[in-house]
Amino acid sequence: MKFKLKNGQPFEMEGIKGLTYNSREEFPLASAQYLEVQGRHEKVRSLVSDRIYYVIEGEGEVMINGETMPVKSSDVVIVPKMAPYNFWGTMNLFVVHTPAQDPDSEEKLEGIKEGIKKIRVRLVKD
Repeated sequence: MKFKLKNGQPFEMEGIKGLTYNSREEFPLASAQYLEVQGRHEKVRSLVSDRIYYVIEGEGEVMINGETMPVKSSDVVIVPKMAPYNFWGTMNLFVVHTPAQDPDSEEKLEGIKEGIKKIRVRLVKD
């Protein structure tokens, strides 16, 4: 599969604009995104996907499991599934999700107080 920057599906949220190149339905093993960060990403964790971020240009900071580290152009950051993380700064990133990103398996952690665990409940039909 080949994707061109201009063919990505645009999305936008506070502080971030980006392009998504493929969905889980198109290729379940991996998905990719281009991100333009001008601010702060919210604290999240993926329950399914590991994530690999490549800093194309700019600089910022990434926090993984409570540890904050500076990042700049050409750095690579790997975020394992289940690890709480967020990032902020002014930078362009390329991210690969393995397996492909599943929005239903991303847990938002902003506003959750330290020491309180968020519990996911799954209903099972007989």
